[in-house]
Amino acid sequence: MDIMRRTLATIQKNLGGLTSTHKLLVACLVVIVVLGLSLVAILTGRPSMVELWPGAATEDLQRAKLHLDNQRIPNEMTDGRLLVASGDLARAQSGLTNANVLPNDKAMYFQTLLEKQSFMNSAADNNRNFRIALQNELGRMISDLNGVDSGRVLLDVPETRGLGIGVRTPKATVTVKSDNGRGLPQSVVDGVAHLVEGSVAGLTLTNVTVVDAATGAHRMVTTDENTAPTIAMEQAAKVEAQARAKMQEMLSHIPGVVVTVTASVDVTRSTSQTQSFLPVGKGSVSAEKRTSTTTNNTSEATGAAVPGVQANQAADITRAPGLTGSKTDSNEETAEFDTRFGNKTETVVDPRGNSLSVAVSVNVPRGYVVKLLQGDAKPGDTGAAPANAPDEQAIAAKFAKDVEPGIVNSLTPHLRTMIAQANAGAKPDELKALLKDSISVAMVPGDLPAVIETQTAGLLGGLAAGSPNGMFSLGGGLIDKAVLVVLSLMAMGLMIMMVRKAGRKSDTPSAEELVGLPPALESAADVIGEADEGETALAGIEVGEQEMEAAKRLEQVEDMVGKDPGGTAKMLSRWINIEE
Repeated sequence: MDIMRRTLATIQKNLGGLTSTHKLLVACLVVIVVLGLSLVAILTGRPSMVELWPGAATEDLQRAKLHLDNQRIPNEMTDGRLLVASGDLARAQSGLTNANVLPNDKAMYFQTLLEKQSFMNSAADNNRNFRIALQNELGRMISDLNGVDSGRVLLDVPETRGLGIGVRTPKATVTVKSDNGRGLPQSVVDGVAHLVEGSVAGLTLTNVTVVDAATGAHRMVTTDENTAPTIAMEQAAKVEAQARAKMQEMLSHIPGVVVTVTASVDVTRSTSQTQSFLPVGKGSVSAEKRTSTTTNNTSEATGAAVPGVQANQAADITRAPGLTGSKTDSNEETAEFDTRFGNKTETVVDPRGNSLSVAVSVNVPRGYVVKLLQGDAKPGDTGAAPANAPDEQAIAAKFAKDVEPGIVNSLTPHLRTMIAQANAGAKPDELKALLKDSISVAMVPGDLPAVIETQTAGLLGGLAAGSPNGMFSLGGGLIDKAVLVVLSLMAMGLMIMMVRKAGRKSDTPSAEELVGLPPALESAADVIGEADEGETALAGIEVGEQEMEAAKRLEQVEDMVGKDPGGTAKMLSRWINIEE
């Protein structure tokens, strides 16, 4: 109770010193805070609403809303959508399912296709159901893409026919509607076309037609054929920019030089495949697979006697020794070998992209040649020309003798490297003539541009300079100096605030506040305690020993504060604990 009383007394004391304007300002702030807290409480206390049936028909949503109202489930109908609290979503869906109040969704998807499978369906029926389910699934997938509100797909997939009969290629038509009512980006059109192409076997991008429902226009799908001109232009621009940057850097010692590069590039893609067979022992082998041997022997015996009466003479021819009979031997051997030929297939893909020809034009200011004749070719020298200025013949001779050959010699190696691959079969003389015709150096009328040396006298000198590092240089000069100025001002402001805060006299607490006694009441009469705040006057207040002791301590503290306020405050801060 004592702590609350001291807190209220402190608040009353601080508010008592405010003016009426300050009090009104505090009251307005309190009202704003209260209104903000009330708004936060209203927004956070409201349950989040979710859509019950996304994409359902209006008739189905009306029947569902009537059922939810009968079941006393909070719901809202906004922009053709039925919303319920996230905590009541499961209860609402279960109640609608039990009451058989479901959306009349007749669309066929893969999930419903499995449920409608039957052994009594013919092959044509199954193919038709699969095509319809595939169309609906593709439409739903397209609707889920970023920036797409809805999509519909129509597939024309021909039936499989027998041998010798021509087969039509499949085709597809896609209608896509954006969610903002504007035309579809080209990236979305390409993504939709590739999605449909990969979903049907044999379907190509050329047979996919994409129609933008918002504009009613037929959108062209990006393919390798129709992007070839764009790729060639982009590649040529890259080559020209890179070559121009290098040559501009090489000729940066010439003030006001102008370099123009025109390149012709080859972006055709070449693919070559080479197949070669390896010799025996280096990849090709021949192994014996099967061997068969056939042997035939034929022998014919001679007669040993003759039937019938035989002669008895010793020299009878029938008794003469006979010759050996005929004999035939045949031996046939067959061997079968399995030969494997080693082959080597090499596929080379050449993306090309090299430069066929490059033309470079360099324009040199006439003032640069004049400075060379005067013996001072420094770019930063802008002093007045002497009275005896060189004539036109001397300037032209100096340009043709020194300036033009030097520029041509410095650019020739780089151009040779750029067109070497495209002109690999050219002879050295032909290549040299081609390089000579590719470089054009001309002298144009004009003096050297005025260039002021960068001033380093300080911050203001750099801001006042007109050089690339001065005021008009957004790349580094002005921005860096502005940042330094802002940081310097911030540092000075912080330093001034610290000095003012350190020099401000701190308010030391009074003796009554140190002891913890309540403030004295302003009254004409000497009243002890708080008698004038009561409803009726008190007869008297009895003062005990503790009150007397506190009063004596208060007097002692007042004496100490009067003599040495700083020392008293340090001493009291050591043994007084402030209750929070």
